Amino acid sequence: MVSVMIELNNEIARQEMRCEQFIIHVRENGCAAEGEVERMYLLALLEDLAKLKGERQRREDEKEFEQAA
Repeated sequence: MVSVMIELNNEIARQEMRCEQFIIHVRENGCAAEGEVERMYLLALLEDLAKLKGERQRREDEKEFEQAA
């Protein structure tokens, strides 16, 4: 379980970095013709990040529940 959480936290950190880098890219190229596609891609990255964070929260809650039992 610990290694799974470490891997999950590492994946979240990588996804956060991808999002931050892409946000900078989108801001720099906001007026470009491909801007709409880039914003859609950014939205997908952020949705993936939200899912990862939700999974981490679910696992943390599950662990707390098991320890309380």
